[in-house]
Amino acid sequence: MKILELPNCDHQGFHRETLAQAQDALALCSGVGHTAGQGNALNNIGWLTIEIGYHEQGLALCRRALDIARKVGNKYGEAATRGSLNFAHQHLGKDDKAVEHPSPAQPSLFAELEDRSEQAASLSNLEDTYDASGDHGQPHAVWREVLKILTELDHYDAHAVNAKLS
Repeated sequence: MKILELPNCDHQGFHRETLAQAQDALALCSGVGHTAGQGNALNNIGWLTIEIGYHEQGLALCRRALDIARKVGNKYGEAATRGSLNFAHQHLGKDDKAVEHPSPAQPSLFAELEDRSEQAASLSNLEDTYDASGDHGQPHAVWREVLKILTELDHYDAHAVNAKLS
């Protein structure tokens, strides 16, 4: 199911191949009526579309994915899609909007799902968003929360985060 046609660009070959696979996944999920899978596939297509530079189109796809995730109660899909929306807004230069999408909903959803690693990753992305928007007061609070989670997980990135706070 092709929902997006892109011009040929050799340097984007990997993303195009992955995009084709995501579109195939969308077609398969649509064919069997797997609504949550359709939302996940739309989110993947949206993310990849943003990656290759079609930010507005990717944003629209991710919004559709978020609507589906909410409709079917797919909290993991919702959390992942909020990250994609953040990614789109950052690329569009709308960092104030980007802060809306991951905070507090995305890290909170991952916490609710007990996915501490994804919670830490979403908080790290939130820090990047705060920094890009010029809000330099929030990042240390966010990094402290990331450090706490990574330390609890005995994650190898805890040392790098600790260095950022030093």
